[in-house]
Amino acid sequence: MPAYVRRELLTAAQRAELLALPTDRLEIRERYSLTPADFDLINRHRTEANRLGFAIQLCLLRYPGRAWLPAEQLGKKLQSNSYEHPPATSRMLDLLNQ
Repeated sequence: MPAYVRRELLTAAQRAELLALPTDRLEIRERYSLTPADFDLINRHRTEANRLGFAIQLCLLRYPGRAWLPAEQLGKKLQSNSYEHPPATSRMLDLLNQ
């Protein structure tokens, strides 16, 4: 039986760049704008923390196509743009980032 060699298509630096979250305000707005249908889906979740977490996961699954990692901190620009949120949400983002 032949042994297969696993080839890496991307270097570690290329992979990090591809999966990195955007930091530019314009790119964040383009990538993470939510539609009314998205808000209907988000609002099906019970608590504010669940709605916010779901909105963030929805945005990240769309771009860059991966889930929010438990140890990952969201940048301040991303936090302020990904979800039209009430003032209490900033406290929720702090909790979600812990």
